[in-house]
Amino acid sequence: MRRLQLIGERFGKLLVVASAGVVSGQTAWLCSCDCGGQAICRVGNLRGGKSKSCGCQRRLALSLQAARSRKHGHTPKGRATRTMASFNAMHSRCSRPNNDNWEHYGGRGISVCERWSGEGGFERFLQDMGERPAGKTLDRFPNGDGNYEPGNCRWATLSEQNLNRRKAA
Repeated sequence: MRRLQLIGERFGKLLVVASAGVVSGQTAWLCSCDCGGQAICRVGNLRGGKSKSCGCQRRLALSLQAARSRKHGHTPKGRATRTMASFNAMHSRCSRPNNDNWEHYGGRGISVCERWSGEGGFERFLQDMGERPAGKTLDRFPNGDGNYEPGNCRWATLSEQNLNRRKAA
């Protein structure tokens, strides 16, 4: 069987520089990556497009993903902090008709301000409201019928919230 000659060929960021023997029944090649790293790749992975870098692209993608999750520090190990949970619940009540409390919030026209929505919304919410103190939850005050927005929200105890309840119709 004729052996492929791949030295000098480029596959993504990889340049084949030498033969590396046989790995799992396939010819393997030593490749130099544009980032300066090296990798040993099987011929099938090179020709099939599975091997495109020494792993630097995957490491970069993982570090970017990790940086996004560290951006505000409120999702350690993928779990929301109390502050993040309050923020998420606020959005859910106002924007998801399948939320159990929709009729009392979004269904009545209560919404979350633009500042606290979309990309960077949580960071701006955190700037405006600060960390959620122990024993307190998000309350719309002084206007209990108003939207969630700076100037109409506070962290309040259950007894403070009970004093701010709307009258049953």
